[in-house]
Amino acid sequence: MPRAMNLTFKTKLRRNLAGLAAALLAASVVSACAQIPSSGPVKEGPEITEGIAGEFLYYSPSGPTDGDSQEEIIRGFINAGTAPQNDYSTAREYLASDLKGSWNPSESTLVQRGAMNFTSAGLNGMQVATGVQAEVRDQGQYQAKPEGYQRYLDFVLVRENGQWRISEAPNLTMVISPVFDVIFEPYSLYFFDRQNKYLVPDVRWFPSRASTTTLITKALLEGPAEWLSDGVVSAIPSGTNLAIDSVSIAGGVAQVDLTARALVADSPQQRRMRSQILATLTQVPGVSDILISIERAPQDIPIEPLPQQNQGVQFPIGIINNSLRQVSGNQALIRNSTYPLSKVAAKDFALDSSQTRLALRDEEGVWVTSLNSIGQPVELIDNRAGLLTPAFDAQGYLWLTTASSTSSLVAYGDAGDARQIDAGWLQGMKRKAISVSSDGSRLAVLEQRTSGNRVWVAVIVRDAKGQPERLGSPIEVTPAGAPAISITWDDPSSLAVLTQGLATQVPKIVRIGGLVRELPSVGDGVKILASPSDASIYILTSAGELLQNRNASWSLIKGGISAAHFAG
Repeated sequence: MPRAMNLTFKTKLRRNLAGLAAALLAASVVSACAQIPSSGPVKEGPEITEGIAGEFLYYSPSGPTDGDSQEEIIRGFINAGTAPQNDYSTAREYLASDLKGSWNPSESTLVQRGAMNFTSAGLNGMQVATGVQAEVRDQGQYQAKPEGYQRYLDFVLVRENGQWRISEAPNLTMVISPVFDVIFEPYSLYFFDRQNKYLVPDVRWFPSRASTTTLITKALLEGPAEWLSDGVVSAIPSGTNLAIDSVSIAGGVAQVDLTARALVADSPQQRRMRSQILATLTQVPGVSDILISIERAPQDIPIEPLPQQNQGVQFPIGIINNSLRQVSGNQALIRNSTYPLSKVAAKDFALDSSQTRLALRDEEGVWVTSLNSIGQPVELIDNRAGLLTPAFDAQGYLWLTTASSTSSLVAYGDAGDARQIDAGWLQGMKRKAISVSSDGSRLAVLEQRTSGNRVWVAVIVRDAKGQPERLGSPIEVTPAGAPAISITWDDPSSLAVLTQGLATQVPKIVRIGGLVRELPSVGDGVKILASPSDASIYILTSAGELLQNRNASWSLIKGGISAAHFAG
């Protein structure tokens, strides 16, 4: 059967999206430039059958035509940035001979917002002003830009063989949002927490093409993003590079050839290095395994078994009729939880992933008890006024702070020992909620502001024993639009954020270092919950009803719930 008849659904979808993106892109420029083709079939780029390339199809813009004006050449050049195949060969046709080889399109990609404005700038010079909604840097780091952000791009043109060509251009490409969604894909670079227990994702964006595995590997070798670097480590020895400047795929196996610097790693470190590279590259379609070589010598590195994160139960847990129960069909009672709830008039709670430690919050503060047996003592560990909902991390620490801008952030160990966390950037910040990632590596903070609440994420820096010491510098991940009113971790690389609209609430999934996805709006929502074991999103309403997102709508799961969370 011909290969064209074997296209997967994803490939067909991408073809349709590519056509739509191309049409939108053409529409955005054709009004000012009659040279962009407005008839005839949309062309597909060449299909490359190895690795990922067979899954992706591109819009192929036209090269320059005789007699193009300076502005038409620049518009055509920018338009050709939608075609990364063959190292942007079409875009290079617009460049003068001296620039063709040195222009670096991978240094930056701008996601355009609004129209481009062209202004003459001296002899044969032109400046292009454009709004930018996001930028992807050379290592794939995505940076959203605020409304109204502008970039000014300078070009110089020369005559070659009687035709205008670009002799100076910025090292970047520029695409509109629908084209970006087709061409670029997010990939997590994986690094270890400082105890070498869990893999922590660092989301990057790369154009999907034959060299994607190479781009991803090079970024991984460069190390984590700056905001993560204090709290994670790489098993790959610093200074290691690719011995061959390419990561090819053969039979589903990515061939990674490293320089001799990798020999510094001992056997346990090499096993972790393999796990790190394997987890990163197997995200690429067509890659199922890796082969690591050092200076072309294949290495027999065993697989390092990693502990699985305890995801707890798959059902949310709620306070129902003064008892702690699974919010599911049988509403199973959480073992030994009745006694502490009879002692504390809890308004909220947190349950660790093993369901053995319970924290209850009431008017007096936060109480902690063990659920290993009936009648365990319930102890008040923090009586500060205005305490927020407590949060357990994967290492068993209970995180507490108050709404006050002067409040300290404290982590309590399972023996009740308190560790004050150094987090200078929190001082002066009023807080509405905190949430710890499932691997215990990052803390999300919902800041309360009269001008609009803001969402921050910082890495948790721990000592060799896993004890938390401080927070790294934060990054802002506030979704645009309505203010956030509730946050929780959705998965290791995304937050679930409930935002307040004019009449309803809008849940959003915010990828750390990426895009925002909106879910259907909901009425009367006050808290958002996310399942640690699947993609389920829940909303708790002020009326005590728990709703679940199903098939693009919200279904009532259970009423009469005063508080709800997932374990862990």
